[in-house]
Amino acid sequence: MNNRIKNAVDMLHSFVGLINGSEHIEAKEFEVFADIVIAREDSIVGVSLNFAVSGDDIPRFERETQKSYPNNVFQVKERGIDGALLPVSPRSQHIVVTFLSPLKGNEAALGYDVYSQSDRRFALDQAISAKQVYPTAPIKMVQNSDGVLLFLPFFHNTTGAFLGVATAAIGLESLTDTIFQRGLLPNTDLYLVDLHEGVHEPILIAKSESANLPLNELLARYKADDFNHAVCLDIMVGAKKWRLFQISESYFFKQPWIVQFILVCGFLVTGLFGWFLLIVGSHAAEVESKVQLRTKDLRLANESLKASELEQSKAKEEEANRAKSEFLANMSHEIRTPLNGVIGCLSLLMSTKLEAEQAHLAKLSQHSAESLLDIINDILDLSKIEMGNLVLEKHAFELQDLIEEVTHLFVLKAEEKGIVLNSPATPIPELSLIGDRLRLKQVLVNLDG
Repeated sequence: MNNRIKNAVDMLHSFVGLINGSEHIEAKEFEVFADIVIAREDSIVGVSLNFAVSGDDIPRFERETQKSYPNNVFQVKERGIDGALLPVSPRSQHIVVTFLSPLKGNEAALGYDVYSQSDRRFALDQAISAKQVYPTAPIKMVQNSDGVLLFLPFFHNTTGAFLGVATAAIGLESLTDTIFQRGLLPNTDLYLVDLHEGVHEPILIAKSESANLPLNELLARYKADDFNHAVCLDIMVGAKKWRLFQISESYFFKQPWIVQFILVCGFLVTGLFGWFLLIVGSHAAEVESKVQLRTKDLRLANESLKASELEQSKAKEEEANRAKSEFLANMSHEIRTPLNGVIGCLSLLMSTKLEAEQAHLAKLSQHSAESLLDIINDILDLSKIEMGNLVLEKHAFELQDLIEEVTHLFVLKAEEKGIVLNSPATPIPELSLIGDRLRLKQVLVNLDG
């Protein structure tokens, strides 16, 4: 039952995905999609998309929706006191059946304002508030069978405004058939109850054929632990909780003579087994020796198999690392080629006559491009690090020049944010260092960034 409910909920989410992925939905598009989805779960007898409409917007909504139904008259309606369908009285909110599958035989439901019906309105309000699936109480469906409606609200992706609900009609007979008919133990009864948890009186959703206790008596006796055997299981339906009771008035799930028969058979089997042990006892030493030898052979075979699997796994990892290294090398080469062209063009630009500000910006661009080229070169270092072949370079460089170069990279960004960037904050003496200048530059860039 949990799996069937989950399938129905997943189906409703697929309809919400259809809405979010389409700018405009046509009736034919909805029908094709619905037929595919319904075919996967036989407990679903129908689905619909019900859009939220304000009272003032009903005329426009009817005109737009009518375009999808050239052979039907689309009108927003509700049920009167005598149960007849009448044009709806405008209110602040209506939730109207806009697309329906299957449509044949259900044409009367098209345009129905489900929010006008009090029992539907409660479930809709709960679903909208929780932003989750919420079921109605059991209802009589068009096919004159018992069922429930599952409502899943959907909202505008940007504003979060409520747009409507995706609805699935679930047949209770199909939903509970598996557990009530095929999973029922002898001498037990099953009751599926909607407890409502203090909001309304509990409602009996379904029960097994032999179950005949009134709901109030069932709950009272279960609370008083008045059954010989009684268990319950909570079943989540979106934001709603149903409870399945399994109770038995008998001490035995099977008839007593069945229990006795099982015990007699057990004693008989035990006696035969003891007799068998006496017969094979004389061969125990030989059997034990063979078992030990076989165990040793299996252990050796297992060790050999593990060694082979380890070798294959290592070979696959090495192949994967080689492929990744080749990919990184190829991609780095493809990116470095145009980037070297950019650096070359900037160098030529700087050799021309430029104003001081233009020369400064060109120099900053050149430093940034060179830094990007260094980063791309670092991609190649990933494969070197994985193989343990990364080597730090040792060259002499001026620390003050390095700090000033890094500072120039962030001057424009600091000015855009209204920040005064002084680096270094205090003067440092001219100092020559020997080490990997590129790696130290990367550390400073990461700290400043």
